[in-house]
Amino acid sequence: MAFLEENGLAPHPVNYLVAFEYVLGEDRELMQEMNAHIERRLGWDDALMGGLFERFIESRREDLYAGVSTDLMDLLANLLGQVQDTRTSMADYHKTLAQKQGGLKNRPSAEALHAIVNDLMSATHDVVVSSGSLQERLDSTQREAETLRHQLEEIKREAEYDALTGALNRKALERILGSLHQDAGNGGKPYCLLLADVDHFKHFNDTYGHLLGDEVLKRVVQVLHQQVKGGDFVARYGGEEFLIMLPGTPVKGGLVLAEAIRHAVEQIVLVRRSTKERLSKVTISLGVGGYRADEDKLALLERVDAALYRAKREGRNRVTQAD
Repeated sequence: MAFLEENGLAPHPVNYLVAFEYVLGEDRELMQEMNAHIERRLGWDDALMGGLFERFIESRREDLYAGVSTDLMDLLANLLGQVQDTRTSMADYHKTLAQKQGGLKNRPSAEALHAIVNDLMSATHDVVVSSGSLQERLDSTQREAETLRHQLEEIKREAEYDALTGALNRKALERILGSLHQDAGNGGKPYCLLLADVDHFKHFNDTYGHLLGDEVLKRVVQVLHQQVKGGDFVARYGGEEFLIMLPGTPVKGGLVLAEAIRHAVEQIVLVRRSTKERLSKVTISLGVGGYRADEDKLALLERVDAALYRAKREGRNRVTQAD
């Protein structure tokens, strides 16, 4: 926290995690890069900290999959061993039955028949115990597998979602956008992008503090999720910017949704709990653009970003269509 305060950084999860790893001092690469930045007497901002987070923390979260994968391999190896033991037991049982069947052909005496029955009962008991043990182990394995499934779901959620807002993170954004562009290029449905930016966010942070600034971002994302359809995607593009990806939606539909989002954000009411003071109105500007077969995804993003810039330049709290 001292590091964040000294460098004028907001104490949100991304900045905090980077600062925590730096103070902890166990990641040598991160330490070297941050120390070099300090020696050059360069300033710190959220974009820089976000880049460090993605390179040194977010990218290494994939190692969590390795741990779960190892557990799963051990689980399968154990299960295969149990099945093999039971197969061996069943093979021995089959051999015993064959032997006793041969003994019955010679019309055994009562004593011999009694011994055969005892042997069969003993062998059957052993198989039943072995099968019961396997069933118990299978039940236990199923419970362990369910636990691993939940762990994988949690890892996936952490790997693809922004910790502060709950929107998809940049890594997920790039994956989804690449998939949408490829599908459209292969003859699938075109898509539309909305790039949204919270107006005067820095002024809001400076006036009311970073905690309320974080609350603004979370409330805006709630509105975005409420306005989009189930198949649409809301991602944090960076800082106070958000990218809404709309599969199968033409530009006309994107403009209608953007206007609905702009209006809904205007309705957000923020009150300071300590004083009951009603804070400044939150507004948002949006650029809207649609897929074109003759351009790559980066060119589309640049067009949408330019439209957003025009919306900001022309007075904010408005929607602008990309050229």
